[in-house]
Amino acid sequence: MTANQPAPTPTPAWAKICLFLILVGDVWWRCHTIGPTVRDLTGYAPWPVVIGEAEPLDCDEAAYAYIGRRIDQGAVMYRDVSENKPPLGYWLYALAVKIGGANELTIRLMPIPYVLATISLVWWLGLRLRDPLTACLAAGLFGLLSTDPYLYGNGANMEHFINLFAVGSLAALVKSFGATPRRWIVLAGALVGAAFLVKQVAAAHGLVYAFALIAIRRDDRIGLSRLKSKIIDLLALAGGFAGVLALGVAVLWLQGAGSAAYDDIMVYGSALATIKVPDAHAPSKLIRWFTGNASPDGILPPPFGKTLYLVWWGTGSWPVWVAAVPALGWLLLGKGANKVGRLVAAWTLCCWVQVALPGLFWQHYYLLPTPGIALAVAGVFVTSL
Repeated sequence: MTANQPAPTPTPAWAKICLFLILVGDVWWRCHTIGPTVRDLTGYAPWPVVIGEAEPLDCDEAAYAYIGRRIDQGAVMYRDVSENKPPLGYWLYALAVKIGGANELTIRLMPIPYVLATISLVWWLGLRLRDPLTACLAAGLFGLLSTDPYLYGNGANMEHFINLFAVGSLAALVKSFGATPRRWIVLAGALVGAAFLVKQVAAAHGLVYAFALIAIRRDDRIGLSRLKSKIIDLLALAGGFAGVLALGVAVLWLQGAGSAAYDDIMVYGSALATIKVPDAHAPSKLIRWFTGNASPDGILPPPFGKTLYLVWWGTGSWPVWVAAVPALGWLLLGKGANKVGRLVAAWTLCCWVQVALPGLFWQHYYLLPTPGIALAVAGVFVTSL
C-alpha cells in the first residue's frame, strides 16, 4: 500500500461470523440428500425428516463418477474414455474418487468444498460492491440459489466447478483495479482458462474482462502511457488464459490423447451443440432461453402454459430471479453505479449468454448466473434501505 492509498476498512467481526454460519448452514442443507446415509453411519441425522434411502445419483453424476473411476484405475481421458467436454471436470471427479472411493457418498459430498469456496468469494465481492451487509446477504442468497433442486443444484454438476473458477476470476479482476502489479490480471485469465477446461462456453468471460480492462482506468504507477498500459493488461489476461490452456493440452498430449481429445471436444462437442435436432414440440430458442425446455408434450411452464414439468424457476427462488432484472439494470446504469457494479452486471449477463450458447437449455446451465444474481439483488436491496 502506498502513501496515497487509503487504509482498507476492517471487516467487522459480525460479518465474518455471518459468513461462517452461512457456510455451516449450506453444508447442513446440502447434506440432507444423504440424510439416510448419515443416519445409518452415525445413528443420528440432524434433519427434521429422514426417511427411505439417500437420493440416487442422476445420469450425469453417474457417468462422470464412472469416468472418474476409470481415470483413477489408469485410463486416459479421450484415449480410453470418450466424452465431449474438456478434461478438467473429469479430472476433478477422478480426484474425488481417489480420495473418497467410487461410491455415491463421495459424489454427493464432492461439490461441497467448491460451493463453499464460491460462497466465500461472493461474500468478498459483496464487500467490494458495497458493504458487509451486502456481502452477507449475497452469500446467503447464493447459498440458496445454488441448491435449487430444479437446477439440480444439490448434485455434483460441472457448473459448480465453473462457478468457482469464474467467480474467482471476477474477484481477481476486481482486486486488480487498485493494484499496480498485474499478477491479479494474470490470475483472472488463468481462472477463466480453468473454467474453460471444464466447459468451453466459460471462455466468454475473457471477452468481458478484456472490454473491462480497456474501459476501466487502473492505478498504474510505472510511467507507461495509457495505451501501453492497456496493451500490457490485455496481454497479461491472455497470457494467464493461454498458460492454463497450454498446460491442459500438454497433459493430454503427453498421455497420448491429443488427437482423440480434439475429436471428442472440438468435433463431437461442437456437433452436439449445433447439429442436435430440436425435441418434438420444442419452442423457438428465443422462448427456450427464458423458459428452459418444454415438457415432452410441448406445454410450456407459466406464464406461457400450465405444466407439471420441472422448470428451472419452479421452486421458491423465482422472486430472486425476477428481482435480478431491475437490479442488474441499476448496477449498469443506476445512480451511483461504479466499476465493480458494472463489471458484476456484465459478468452476470455473460453467464446468461453462456446458458444460450450451446442451444441445449438444460436446467443445470442456469446455475451459472446465480452468483451474479445474488450480488446484484443484495447490492440493490441494501442500497434501497
